[in-house]
Formats: sequence, C-alpha cells, structure tokens
Amino acid sequence: MNNPTLFLVPNDTDINNLDMTKVIEVDYDTYKNMEYIMDLVRDTFGEDVSKEQRFIPLSNIDSGNLKIVVQWLKMYNGNLPDADSLENTDISQTDLNFFQNFNLEDLRVLLLGVNYLGINYLIELLCKMIGERIRGKTAEEMYTLLGLTRPFTAEEIELAKQSEAWVFE
Repeated sequence: MNNPTLFLVPNDTDINNLDMTKVIEVDYDTYKNMEYIMDLVRDTFGEDVSKEQRFIPLSNIDSGNLKIVVQWLKMYNGNLPDADSLENTDISQTDLNFFQNFNLEDLRVLLLGVNYLGINYLIELLCKMIGERIRGKTAEEMYTLLGLTRPFTAEEIELAKQSEAWVFE
C-alpha cells in the first residue's frame, strides 16, 4: 500500500465548492498519527490508495485549528512519543513555546479537534497543559478562567452546605 498525499477539508470549507486556501495538504508522515484519518484511509481506499479522490472532509475541526495541528505534527517529523510518556515527564520546552500564546479557551477548542482526529499524544499534552494552568486555582477562579457561569446560586450553595455538610468538610 502506498502512502499518498491527502487533502484535509476542514468544517469551514464547503466540500462542493472548495476554498483551496483552507484545504490542508498533508503527507503520510503527518497524517499517520491521526487515528481518524488512518482508519478512514484504510476503510475508504483499502489497498488502492492511489484513487484520485483524496479529499477528506473533516466535520469537527476548523481550518485555523487544523493548520495548528499540522504545524505541530510537522515539528515532530511524524515521530510522536508515546502518549503515556507524558505521565511522568514535564512538558517539553518546544511544546511550551509552541502553545505559549494560547489561552484556555483556545486550548479547549483545539483539544476537541485533536480528540476528533485521534492524536493521542497531543490529547494528553493539551490536557496536561490545561491542568497545569488551572492547578491551585479556586473554584471561583476556574469559573472565570474557563468562562463558565456558576451552576448554582449562592442560596442553593448555602442550602446544600446545610443539608449535606459532609460534602463540604
């Protein structure tokens, strides 16, 4: 089976009216770490990957985030570490530098796209980065950082503290 170049079509591009400025051309070394793409290639092309139709529509990632993912994958030249290796190591300086200007919302949206593509190492990396950014924050600070609204009013919280005191010990 040969490994052709693919054209990834993000969700902000109409497959029937392609905006080629948003379509991302990727080689095998880049997409081999995307489980979703590899499964799709295997299921769609089988052994005949030389078929002309190599445009892959992606419903859960936009062009901006797809470009970021592809750029990040190219930094690793197709050789990603095992996802479990992040459990006992610090985030590399290269990865810290790459994602330094991303806020939590950017990382969250990127994580959703990466999860869709099935890039396990990057999923673990983004989760770890998000975790490190919110570590030590109070619930109130996390609501603010993550742009969330409180699910309960102050009165409801007080009532819960009275009726379920053991939870708040």
